[in-house]
Amino acid sequence: VGALQQAFEELKQRLDREGLFSPQRKKPIPRYPRKIAIVTSATGAALQDMLKILERRAPHLGVVVVPTLVQGAAAGGEIAAALVRAQSVAGVE
Repeated sequence: VGALQQAFEELKQRLDREGLFSPQRKKPIPRYPRKIAIVTSATGAALQDMLKILERRAPHLGVVVVPTLVQGAAAGGEIAAALVRAQSVAGVE
């Protein structure tokens, strides 16, 4: 087992001990959402790809972009904060 795989397994075990994988914490995902939030960099190519795909496949779907850093040492905390902001947007499923 490589160092990266071992670190991943240790992280998974730690998060499991914290109860983060428990079924009680999981929220049901609507089969046909009406409005979603995308948490990503506002300037990244990944966002543009997602918006193009959603426009083609689900033009009826409302999309809110919650911009955040996705790289660097501060990215983890920034992404977590952006997820909290996304949850507070009215109507986002």
